[in-house]
Amino acid sequence: MNSEKQYIDLFEANRNVIFAHSTAVMNALREKAFEDFKRQGFPTRKTEKYKYTDISKLFEPDYGLNLQRLPMPINPYEVFSCDVPRLSTANHFVVNDVFLYPTTPNKQLPEGVVITSLCDYAAKNPDFIAKYYGKLAKTEDDAVTALNTMLAQDALLVYVPRGVKLENTIQVINILHAQVDLMVNRRVLIVVEPLAEAKFLFCDHTFDDQRFLATQVIEAFVDDNAKLDLYCMEETHEKNVRVSNVYIEQQASSRVNHNVITLHNGVTRNNVLLSFRGEGAECNLSGCVIADKKQHILRSRSFGKSVTKIEDLQAAISHHVSSGAEKLRQEKTQACTLSVFIQTNRFREAQPQYYGHRITSIFPTSDSIVLSRVAHDLLGSIYRSGFVYKKCGIGLGGIEQISQSDLFGSPVTHEELMQSIDQINTKFGRNTISLAAEKLGRQWHMSRQKLSPCYTTRIDSFLVIP
Repeated sequence: MNSEKQYIDLFEANRNVIFAHSTAVMNALREKAFEDFKRQGFPTRKTEKYKYTDISKLFEPDYGLNLQRLPMPINPYEVFSCDVPRLSTANHFVVNDVFLYPTTPNKQLPEGVVITSLCDYAAKNPDFIAKYYGKLAKTEDDAVTALNTMLAQDALLVYVPRGVKLENTIQVINILHAQVDLMVNRRVLIVVEPLAEAKFLFCDHTFDDQRFLATQVIEAFVDDNAKLDLYCMEETHEKNVRVSNVYIEQQASSRVNHNVITLHNGVTRNNVLLSFRGEGAECNLSGCVIADKKQHILRSRSFGKSVTKIEDLQAAISHHVSSGAEKLRQEKTQACTLSVFIQTNRFREAQPQYYGHRITSIFPTSDSIVLSRVAHDLLGSIYRSGFVYKKCGIGLGGIEQISQSDLFGSPVTHEELMQSIDQINTKFGRNTISLAAEKLGRQWHMSRQKLSPCYTTRIDSFLVIP
């Protein structure tokens, strides 16, 4: 029980901190969940439903947890926009496992509809939360649910009162953001009362090139003649592990559509458990997974010196884009999405903090010049003057193989130029030829004091034995 032991020790050492930063309703189930977790341990492959998933191995790494509920320096309401065409949604954000309130009231929500922090709502309505929380997600039946229940300190509450029909889809964007390997324990409680109708789209994204472990437990109560459309989409990266348990209880003549779509990920485990409590209840389940060899390319580094000018950021972004595009061309692939982020030094607490991120869809390409132009546009939309920036990076996603059909109808590219640059840099050394945009600033160059020597690839780094 090596994997289990670190979580048992973690809980025992931090019990008071976990309780102090949560609510009484969640704390009431915590000790029982802890005992159930100790008794069960993680399921092995001898368990039929886990025969293809080594759960214990997924939980072995030593991840950090934000048990003190420290705020993250990010406001996604200002920097995030969805590029899916013709998608009209009311957006709400959860960063790691913390719900962020909108900066302005959401006028798209009908009166009585609640989307909020469970802890905040429980402070005034504890009996309502106690009526539902933990009633479907039984800790004695599943070790991951038990682990989530003993560690989760808050939850997202979604409440749609009787007879209310939401016309627009509610989009909940789950963002994983950290500078260290991180474990998050998300919890969601959905209550749809009789004759109510609602559509929800939960999207999972990663903002950083760190290892993430996310446990998720969703409890959804769908009452008589109510309708719930629940879509879950994941677009993370290969370092992400996600284990999700969805519990749905339906009353008479209720309708549920639950769709799970995995676009890019590392390891994902989705479990769905249904309970029908009345005649005529109907649930449609479907899922889609898109898997490929290389799903995402991330390029980011901390600066050797902090920078303030956009020219320095443009130079760094162009350098990262060129590096990522070169990797695409080496593997004869192209990207369909491009993202850019910038951030201040979170360890300098006395300085103003800011994190900006933007992602967009692009015509499939591996052209450094084209990608650099788009990246500069994204950077311009998130750059804020007056901040001291410590790090920036780019992400290339939606990676696909180049096909013959891509030669027609594509925008202007510089295929021959890219080939020449690659050949020269291969022969004479990396960055012999680079984009002019990489020379815009002089302060951005990465911190390399702790860069390991290239013992096997560079002659000046060969080990010398006297």
